[in-house]
Amino acid sequence: MKFIGFIALIALAAVAYFAVTARDELEVEETEAVAACQELCEIRLVQGEDLSPGPCLDEAVIPNWVCDVAHSPRKSVDDDPVNQCGSFRNKRAAHYIELDENCDLIRTDLQ
Repeated sequence: MKFIGFIALIALAAVAYFAVTARDELEVEETEAVAACQELCEIRLVQGEDLSPGPCLDEAVIPNWVCDVAHSPRKSVDDDPVNQCGSFRNKRAAHYIELDENCDLIRTDLQ
């Protein structure tokens, strides 16, 4: 019986390790996605694009992440599907980043 308990303890430790590792990798991915999204947003601002309607800036700023402009606090225009990233709405992308009109981070789906 002690051997079975030991094996169970080893298995639990392995599951915990892989869960933490996966979470750490997702946080690194989130950091990369936010940086890429903000860079894209700043380029669009410099090019003179009006971001006040809250457009989707990129359907895949990095794989599986969309980059969206919204308002803080939210406005009704933010809930208009025309201004949202279809890849996230249609579940082709798992994660989103919302920036304000000045390219500052509002939130991600992990926050």
